[in-house]
Amino acid sequence: MKAIIETITPERAAELLKSNTANYRRLMPDRVKQYADDLSAGLWQLNGETIKISSDGVLFDGQHRLAAIVKSGCPMRTFVVYGVQPSMNICDVGMGRTATQLLKAEGFASPISSPLISGGAAIIISGRFDGKGCSKPNLLSYLARTHDYWVPISSFVRSGRSNAIAKKAVIAAAAYCLYRTGEMEYNLRSFFECVNSGFSADFRESSPAFVLRNFLLQDSASASNKEWRILAFSVTIQAFYDFKASERRRQNYKFKQQSLSLLDQVRELDGIIC
Repeated sequence: MKAIIETITPERAAELLKSNTANYRRLMPDRVKQYADDLSAGLWQLNGETIKISSDGVLFDGQHRLAAIVKSGCPMRTFVVYGVQPSMNICDVGMGRTATQLLKAEGFASPISSPLISGGAAIIISGRFDGKGCSKPNLLSYLARTHDYWVPISSFVRSGRSNAIAKKAVIAAAAYCLYRTGEMEYNLRSFFECVNSGFSADFRESSPAFVLRNFLLQDSASASNKEWRILAFSVTIQAFYDFKASERRRQNYKFKQQSLSLLDQVRELDGIIC
């Protein structure tokens, strides 16, 4: 085997992809888009990971990176290993780092390195609620830029109780959107303390915070569901605004498209490439 550093152009990437004839993994468009966005933004760096070509000329590893090069039209400087033994038994045997482990390794202290914050940040970066997140270079770059805004978010959603029912990535994303657009820390803490503890400062049983609390208690088993996440984000935004305005509420909230406009606004504020 030999390993060399190459600058893979879109033309070279397309040529290598023609030899992708023995792959057991389907190409994932979302992953290709993540990598292509990172390339376009200049976030991809030479990091020791390799594109592998077997001794019989078959592409062994690197289809998503190569497809991203083609999609973005940007070259990538990377290691290429030629002459790899043509056996899948030696491929992908290492364990990849989780986002939390990577953030800690890069010096991000708790709570920024927690799954709660990295999951919430991934929603903001991707603009999606499907749980597919974003690439790790993009996450690192984003949190480095917005670190100070994210620091208090974990304490907001945990307010009032150590085992907080609002401790979910989608709720953290909603809290971030509210805080990032100028909502006061005191109001956010008061709101989530009511949500988590079940007690309201003015003892109003019709507090909008209780409506959110009941929603989270009844439907938390659906937290991995995309539709549930979208609804949870919308309910949190609506309930907070009503809480701040001292409105009364007993009925459940329904999804409102307007609440998602806050997500778009925050992504623009954070300079996210759409």
